Amino acid sequence: MKFIESIKENKMQYTITFLLLIFCILSCTKINRDRYSYDEHDYLYAYFNDDHQEIISASNYTKDFAILKVTIPQSWFDGKNCRVVVNSDSFVEYNDSYYYKEIINKNENVKVAAYDLVCRDDFDDIYLETYNYDLEIEDATMELVDIKNIDNIFDIIEKPTTTTLERGYDVNYEIKNIAKEYNDGRKPYNIKSISVIDITNKKPNVKCSINVAEDYLPVYLCYDKDEQIMYMYTEAEKIYLNKYSNSLFDDLNTLTKIKGFDKLDFSNVENMSYMFANTAIESLDLSNLDLTNVGKVDGLFYNTTIDTLKLGNLQLPNVISFEDMFNGIKTKVLDLNNLDTKNVIIMAKMFKNAEIEKLNISKLNTSKVYDMREMFYNANIGEFDLSNFDTSSLTYADYMFKFSYVTKLDLSNFKFPNLNNNRFKNLFSYTHNLKHLDISSLDYENFVDKDTQEPNHKVVLEFFKDINKEVTIIVKDEKMKRLILNHCDNIKDSNVVIKK
Repeated sequence: MKFIESIKENKMQYTITFLLLIFCILSCTKINRDRYSYDEHDYLYAYFNDDHQEIISASNYTKDFAILKVTIPQSWFDGKNCRVVVNSDSFVEYNDSYYYKEIINKNENVKVAAYDLVCRDDFDDIYLETYNYDLEIEDATMELVDIKNIDNIFDIIEKPTTTTLERGYDVNYEIKNIAKEYNDGRKPYNIKSISVIDITNKKPNVKCSINVAEDYLPVYLCYDKDEQIMYMYTEAEKIYLNKYSNSLFDDLNTLTKIKGFDKLDFSNVENMSYMFANTAIESLDLSNLDLTNVGKVDGLFYNTTIDTLKLGNLQLPNVISFEDMFNGIKTKVLDLNNLDTKNVIIMAKMFKNAEIEKLNISKLNTSKVYDMREMFYNANIGEFDLSNFDTSSLTYADYMFKFSYVTKLDLSNFKFPNLNNNRFKNLFSYTHNLKHLDISSLDYENFVDKDTQEPNHKVVLEFFKDINKEVTIIVKDEKMKRLILNHCDNIKDSNVVIKK
């Protein structure tokens, strides 16, 4: 009761005290919120101030970076002309200490960063003293110093001009996450709110929400919802793609343009599978890219709608599989005649479900390809020439042309070395538009079972199963004609013609 009476007697004083208490709580809440808020600075690995000469401390949400500092024994310098070298690179002397001139991940092992520390005489070109982890020298040490503890990092290192993106799948996830169009983490995401990705050095007039670089120099994602533009803003002159860049732009269904594409460097990429899958890019030129380290391109243009695709004389010395590479692609002209395929062994489903007005593949190197299963399955391709295809290594060709809209097939140079293993099933099933089929390279002996010395009925039947009844089949000789007619009831005598 006394407490209540005290409140009544000192109402004004208690009111002021209460309001001050509320203010303190709100202020602390704001400080706490500001400390942990996810504004654009929170995501930086290292953020430059306005004159680009000083690094602002990054938040705890970022990955930390460091620089290698070396302490040198004074004995190295006494009466010597000593130049400090680590792993054959010179150090920078700064404030009576020696620093390596590159930024290193804070979690890096010092032994990996710098194994050998050497005092080198430039005049005699000899090593005077050496420190490493096997030969300990008194007072010589190496340590990683957090770059946030160095006032002016650019007195030690050169300002970086390049950076490296995180893994393709991770960048793709962040793009979709910002666009707010993904389905609870389940594929397909079907992003329909991004029409342009703009890789730029000019800071956009929209909020930049996250950094997707794994290197020291940041790359921000900045989303303009009204214009449907996803900016990739960086001060780097060049962006190295991660060696795992698969699915980088996958499922950005309404993506029509990638501006600043020339800022992307592909030289470190090993996996670019499904990179442009499920997009609607108007034009793309890969002809001058360095893809010499790439090993995986499966599904690269899976379900891609593209007006102009330039591949030129693209070199892919480490690629062995083109599986699904153009599966579902929609384009007018696709020229692969200069594409490097000399080491490719798999072309399964390469053009499955594709819609192409003209396909240039007559000069494609297929000498090592053993798998062409479903290569043209359900493909709607107006014009293409297989007459020069080398199929001497071909082992699997099941359903190769099944459901395709092809009208004419010249397979007169095809070899079928593994036909009797029944791995050429249903090649021409339901090719209802097929009017002319030249298989004059096929011999009667191709179908003969080695054990019984008789034609293998099952193999013949499966080879021609569900073929268009109206197709004209060009064969090598009378024996081949009789073989087909004896085993395939659905093919008419008048439709099998011996090549002249």
